[in-house]
Amino acid sequence: MTLKFVHRTDKPRKDGTSPVYLRITSNRKSRFLATGVSILPKHWNPNKERVRAGNLKNKVFNETLDRISRRALEEDLKGKSNGNGAVSALAIKRGVIGNGGSDFLHYARVYRDDQSEREKYWEAKKVGVLISKVESFAQSKSLAFTDPDAPFIRGFERFMRRKLDNSTNTVGKNLQILNRIIKSAVPDGLLPAGANPFLNHRIKSERTTRQKLSFIEIQSLERLDLSDRPTLELARNLFLFSFYCAGVRFGDMCRLTWSNVDGTHLKYRMAKTSMPKSVPLVPQALEILSLYQSIKGRSDEFVFPLLSRYPKSVDPMETQKRISSLNANVNRSLRQIGTLIDLSFMLSFHISRHSFADFARRKGMDLYSISKALGHSDLKTTQTYLAGFDQEAVDGALSALFAEG
Repeated sequence: MTLKFVHRTDKPRKDGTSPVYLRITSNRKSRFLATGVSILPKHWNPNKERVRAGNLKNKVFNETLDRISRRALEEDLKGKSNGNGAVSALAIKRGVIGNGGSDFLHYARVYRDDQSEREKYWEAKKVGVLISKVESFAQSKSLAFTDPDAPFIRGFERFMRRKLDNSTNTVGKNLQILNRIIKSAVPDGLLPAGANPFLNHRIKSERTTRQKLSFIEIQSLERLDLSDRPTLELARNLFLFSFYCAGVRFGDMCRLTWSNVDGTHLKYRMAKTSMPKSVPLVPQALEILSLYQSIKGRSDEFVFPLLSRYPKSVDPMETQKRISSLNANVNRSLRQIGTLIDLSFMLSFHISRHSFADFARRKGMDLYSISKALGHSDLKTTQTYLAGFDQEAVDGALSALFAEG
């Protein structure tokens, strides 16, 4: 294991300072640990990895760095003394911030921060929401690792249903995240393998009807003249571009730059899964892109005028907040558009993804190809995704069966 303090000038704060992180490297894998120290660039000595004397708080800051370094070394030695061999950088990080694993919510916050460091910002956001719910239920910001037992899980489930009025699927998704956090503590040596309360707890879910547009409705959307309503026109174009590019998620749409467009394909890395995706640009998608060619500049400029409205930010969580706000605005516009084509349900951006999946299935695309096009990690996810469209298919088949009876 190696330790190195790094001044992260790529994460500047409003006061001009930047945070100092401890980079923990073990088995050729690294994790960054926030130290709470934030200083001006001139006050950092990169050779000694300490705060210079020119900073009035240099002694206090350096004592903090020394303490964190000692705790990291202690966690490494403790893991090795337990016969675990080389201790992972993540386990050392969790041990330092989580006070040796004694506080479950500390551990959960480290888990959240780790998701963010790995650029899984959507997962980090969901973990943050879960932590807030657990704190509200427990009426505490601290929990012993033994607290989330079976009665705790059942009580937390009732709390989400009755107090927070969460749906069955929302409750289930929160419990799945909680289960992932608890399970991750096992290889870190913070929880015995048989102590997971979810081993005998069934997480409930219910099948939902996924709304989607038929291709006739997609064409109606295309024919709408929205030239005098630019906000609605942009929302419509975003929806259609997603549909014709195999269901691009809204967050990925916001982040697209011209470097992702090579003329024949759209190539990008999905924010939700970090997996690369390549989609051929069909004529309909190229036509939409041509509408924004006039604002094309450098290859790192955004394709669609969404995030470009904001000042540039290097903070990924701030970017995620902006995307959430933009998504809400686009969905408001899409609801208005839905009324213009007489939809019986509220139109939202994610329905573009549903619409593509249903259209692909109706056109005979096989399950494996649909799964790859959507960017799913396994076929089971795609089967669950398509299951919401099954009833309409059954209804149509039954009607056709007796049509000539």
